[in-house]
Amino acid sequence: MHKRISLVLTLLLSIVLLATGCGQRAAQPQAADKPYEVIRVGAIFDVTGTGAPLGVPAEQSARMVLEKVNAEGGINGIPLEVIFLNNESVEDRSVLAFKRLVDEDQVLAVAGASQSGTTLAMVPAATEAQVPLVSAAAAVSIVEPQPDRRWIFKVAPNDSHVIRRTLEHMLANGIKRIAWLSVNNAFGHSGKKQLELLAPQMGIEVLLSETFEAQDADMRVQLTRINAVRPDAVFAWGIPPAASIISRNYRELGLTMPLYHSHGVGSQRFLDLAEGTADGVMFAIGPLIVAEQLPDAHPQKPVLQEYLSVFEGRHGARSTFGAHGYDALMLIVQALRNTTLTGEVSKDRALLRDALEQVQNYVGIGGTFNFSPADHVGLNEEDLVMVRVENNEWKLITD
Repeated sequence: MHKRISLVLTLLLSIVLLATGCGQRAAQPQAADKPYEVIRVGAIFDVTGTGAPLGVPAEQSARMVLEKVNAEGGINGIPLEVIFLNNESVEDRSVLAFKRLVDEDQVLAVAGASQSGTTLAMVPAATEAQVPLVSAAAAVSIVEPQPDRRWIFKVAPNDSHVIRRTLEHMLANGIKRIAWLSVNNAFGHSGKKQLELLAPQMGIEVLLSETFEAQDADMRVQLTRINAVRPDAVFAWGIPPAASIISRNYRELGLTMPLYHSHGVGSQRFLDLAEGTADGVMFAIGPLIVAEQLPDAHPQKPVLQEYLSVFEGRHGARSTFGAHGYDALMLIVQALRNTTLTGEVSKDRALLRDALEQVQNYVGIGGTFNFSPADHVGLNEEDLVMVRVENNEWKLITD
């Protein structure tokens, strides 16, 4: 009899708890209120190896984003966690790092890598895993063709944008016959491909095309062959230290025709390694390195100055590659803020990917970004400026 009464009382108590919402399930926080304790994102940069001049400032800048976001209260009230990994500028290690972040750390998205080759190596893994990847590298093949690259975005201007802007400057200065010298890797191959597409369309003849290795310490043989064909200008496509060596060899050989470089020389390291031989070099690039010289009405000027006040105070000389690391992570943050997260990682990755495609008029360090389903770069040649080295300093070209 007592057992029956006890059972009835237990059942009645359970009914009351459920009805009043005081049971264990009702006490749990709702997923919609706080789907994650932290929002976890990955970052892979080329911090050591040949890509270190790109990867080091990119990671330093991405860490600034992490600090800034959490100081402002996180992402819609949830703290941001970023797991930073170094791929050592090696493509295979880039893939391994990506898979670790996705499979073990369950990140919602990945920022990086710093070079075209180390990024392209991750593209198949990102596509298969359906994880948004926002690269800091330049090659247009990173994001094209769409929709094959629907999970891949990038923040560096396309090599096609840089080449078109540079060729426009050449034409405006009467240059119609050029020689090309590019690094023998994914960055160089992509640049050469875009040159071969654009130069004929724009009425520029490429008299000779030469290559060099990223580790080469002397390019005088290639430059001697270039000088023999008497071009109106030389267009070199690489990053330091090789790009600096080209400038030194150029002056050693007494070449006098204009020398243009890629946006890969937008760092103090290029000037330091050129050892005073870079004066006269011209290139198209985002406006960061000449921020103070921009008109006050330029929409990026206050954003650039805020970034530089922190970066230069901590890390020294500015670098355009720092801008790419900052923008890559900040655009992920921007999209996350516009995403109603569910707490289900695979579903939230897809929601985040869709939100990235909807980012419009975002004023970043590298330009004003306008993504869309057809455009996963969001920049064009109008986001670039022309710069000349004068007295070993960057000067905005306004003529």
